[in-house]
Amino acid sequence: MTLNMIRIQTANDRRGTTIALDGQLVGEYVGEVEASIQKASEQRKNVHLFLRDVSHIDETGHSLLSRVAAQGVELSAGEARVRVEAITPNIFRVHYSPQGNFPPDHSFAVVSNILRPVPNVSVQQSGDSVTINAGAVQAKVFRSPVRIAFLDE
Repeated sequence: MTLNMIRIQTANDRRGTTIALDGQLVGEYVGEVEASIQKASEQRKNVHLFLRDVSHIDETGHSLLSRVAAQGVELSAGEARVRVEAITPNIFRVHYSPQGNFPPDHSFAVVSNILRPVPNVSVQQSGDSVTINAGAVQAKVFRSPVRIAFLDE
């Protein structure tokens, strides 16, 4: 018999709220994680979902991660942060902040509120990278050293 469990830890700092997950992102636990994300979103500007020690993700969990990924994927290394957002199936926006604070969104290349986040974004994690698939293009974010590769399908 397999025992499913998840641990959800929330921490607040000047950059926002970090929600760290350990265990299995499956079934009824997905709703608990989503509720934690919603609660943190109502209280803080930035919410960071940290899949610290997640051993299994079912289809419901992948669906949640896709919805979260549509809002952007963020990686941190010390104080520095990199945020990658899928704008359309073939456009990504990349933000970098050495101090970890992102200014309000501004782009000379993408007009605000015209392009909506891609609804079918998927995220895959491995030991050394996170891959964001927006449809026509993938962004593969390597953890150490931090670098980003853009791949067409």
